[in-house]
Amino acid sequence: MLKFPLSIFAALFSQFSTSASLKFFTLIFAFFFIIFLCVIFIKIRKIRADRKCAVRIDEEFKIFKPKIDLFFCELFKLKENFIAHRDRNAFLEKWKNLAVQLNTLDIKKNHPLHSAFVDFKNTFENFGSLIAHSNRDFIRNQNEKYDFIFSDIDGKSLDIQQREVVISEEDRTLVLAGAGSGKTLTIAAKVKYLCEVRDVSPQEILLLSFTKKSAAEMTERIQERLGVPLEATTFHRLGLDILKSDLGFRPEVFDDLELFVKNFFESELSGRQELVQKLTEYFAYYLDVPTDLEGCSSLGELYEREKSCDLETLKSKFEKEKFIEKHREEGAGFLLTLKGERVKSIEETKIANFLFMHGVNYEYEKLYPFESDDPFRKSYRPDFYLTDYDIYVEHFGVSKDGRVPWLSQIEEKKYLDGIEWKRNFHRMHGTKLLETYSYYTRQGVLLERLESMLLENGIEFKTKDFNEIFETIYAKKSEKYFSEFMKLCAAFITLFKSSNLREENFELFKKDSRQNENKFMSERTCLFMDIAKIIFVEYQNYLARNKAIDFSDMINLAAEKVRGGARIQNYKYVIVDEYQDISKSRFTLLKAIVDECGAKLLCVGDDWQSIYRFAGSDVGLFTEFEKYFGFSSVLKIERTYRNSQDLLDEASAFVLKNPVQLKKISSRKNT
Repeated sequence: MLKFPLSIFAALFSQFSTSASLKFFTLIFAFFFIIFLCVIFIKIRKIRADRKCAVRIDEEFKIFKPKIDLFFCELFKLKENFIAHRDRNAFLEKWKNLAVQLNTLDIKKNHPLHSAFVDFKNTFENFGSLIAHSNRDFIRNQNEKYDFIFSDIDGKSLDIQQREVVISEEDRTLVLAGAGSGKTLTIAAKVKYLCEVRDVSPQEILLLSFTKKSAAEMTERIQERLGVPLEATTFHRLGLDILKSDLGFRPEVFDDLELFVKNFFESELSGRQELVQKLTEYFAYYLDVPTDLEGCSSLGELYEREKSCDLETLKSKFEKEKFIEKHREEGAGFLLTLKGERVKSIEETKIANFLFMHGVNYEYEKLYPFESDDPFRKSYRPDFYLTDYDIYVEHFGVSKDGRVPWLSQIEEKKYLDGIEWKRNFHRMHGTKLLETYSYYTRQGVLLERLESMLLENGIEFKTKDFNEIFETIYAKKSEKYFSEFMKLCAAFITLFKSSNLREENFELFKKDSRQNENKFMSERTCLFMDIAKIIFVEYQNYLARNKAIDFSDMINLAAEKVRGGARIQNYKYVIVDEYQDISKSRFTLLKAIVDECGAKLLCVGDDWQSIYRFAGSDVGLFTEFEKYFGFSSVLKIERTYRNSQDLLDEASAFVLKNPVQLKKISSRKNT
C-alpha cells in the first residue's frame, strides 16, 4: 500500500540530490508522511474491526438471548413443583452446554447480553441453594393451600414435620419416626395427598408392610377411613404375585423349615456316615465354647458361665446307654445304678471326649497309687490316667504367664503351690505327667496341643465307630440332644436364604473363618458350615422335587424376575412402613422394583426398634440408607403422642449411646 508514495519520494530525492539541506527536509517530510499514512491505515482497520465486532455481538445476542430466556422460562415451570434430585440433575445436564458456551464469550459490561449472562451465571452456579429455597416455598405454599386436608386426616391434624413428609417429593426419602409419633397416620395422609392433590392413581402406589396384620390395618385405615381404594401388601405377597404373573400359575409354598430339619435328623442321618461323623465331632468338641478364664473376675463368675453346660463326658453317656440296653429286659423294676462321669469344666470335657473319640482308654480322677506324707493334703487324684500307657494328664487352669488372675491372691498362691507339688510328687515316684493349660483354650489350640503331646509320647489313636457312638447316644434321643441344634440349623438356613446366598457361599464363609487367629473358633465355624451345607442342599433338593418355594424364595426369585425384565405394575410411588426391619433379600426386591419403574421411594421407620433381626433384617440398610439408594432426603417425625417429651428425652439419651443409631430426637429447647 505504501509502495506508490515511496516511489514518488525516491524520484523527488533524486532530483534534488545536489542540495544537502533539501535532502534533510525531504527526509523529514517523508517520515511524517509515512506516519500519517500508518495512522490512517490503523483507523481504517479499527473501523472494520468495530463493524465486525458489532456484527458478532449482534449475532451472539440473537443466538444466546433466546436460550437464556428459555432457561429461565423452564426454571420457572420447574419451580412450580417440588424439585427432586433427579429433576435437578436432568435440568443441569440439559443446560450445562449453554453455560460452557457463555463462559467462552467475551461479555463486557456494555455487551447487551451482560445482564442476562450475569443472571444466568449466578443462577447456574448457585442452583443447589436456589432449589432448596424453592422447595421450602413449595412446601409452605402447599401446606397453606391444603390445610383443610392436613387438618383432618382420620379426625387428626398433622404437625409441621408430618406435613413436610406428605408434601415432599424427593426421589428417595427416609423418615425417622419413633414409636407413637404417628407414622401410620403420616403414611395414610401421604396416600390421600398423592391421590386427591397430585392426581396419582391408587394403582400407581405400592404400599408395603412386613406383616399381614400391619398391612390389613393400613388397608382399613386408607380405604374405610380415608376413602382411598388402595390395598397395602406384604413383601412376601408381592413376591408371590410377581411370580404368579410371570409363571402363569401359583407355585406351591412350603413354610415349615423346622419340620423338614427335624424329619431329616430323625430319618436321614443313619445312612450318612460323613454327616454323622461331623455331628458327633461337633457335639464332642465344639458345641460349648470354653470360658475365657482370664475374662473372669472370680470363681463365682466362672461357675455362673458354665453351670448350664453339659459336663458329662461322651464315654459316660455311651457306657450308660449300653448298660441300659443290656439290662432293659429286667423290666420296670430295673434301677440304674451306673454313676455318670462328670468333669469339672468344659475344657476337661473336651479333653475327655478327645481321648474317648480317639480310642485312648482313660480313668477320670483315679486315685494316685502313692500316698503323701503330708497329713493336711487329701488323697491325690490326677485328672486323667491313661490306663494302657501308665501316663497321667493334668489340666491346669493358668494363663500364659503362669498366673491365675481369676482367683484371689491367697487362692492363687494355693493353686500354684498345688501345681508345683503335683509335679514334684510325680518326679518323686517316677510317674510320667503330661500337662495342658487353660491358655491353650484362649489361643484356640487346646485339642491341637493335646493331640501333638499324646503322639509325641507314643500314644496310638484308634478310630471309633462314629455310627455306633451316634446311634447309641444321640439317634434315639434326638429331641433331647438336637432340639436346639435343629432350631439353630433352621434359623441359619432362613437367614442364609434371606440374604440371597448360594451353595458356594458356604466355602467362602469357611475361607473367611480360617483367617480367625483362634483355631478352635475357626474349626467350629467350618464344621458347622459343613453340617449346614448338607442340610441346605437337601432342603433345596426337597423343594425342587416338590416344585415348591419357601418364603425366602418368594422374594429372591421375584427380585430376579424383575431384574430380568418381568412385567410389573408401573408404580410411580413406593412406600414402605417399618423400614427398620428390612432384610437383604427384601431390599434387593425393593430396589429392583424402584429402579425398573423409576418410582419415588418413601421409607418410614425407627432403627431403635428393629424386631425382625432373627429373620435376617439388616439395620445397616436403614442406618446407611443413602449408601444403598443414592442421594436421599432424611426427614424426621419427632413429636410423640404416647409418652411425655420428658420421658422420651430420657430414653433417647440412653439409646443414642449406641453409635450406629441415627439421631432423630432433638433436645426439647430445639424442638
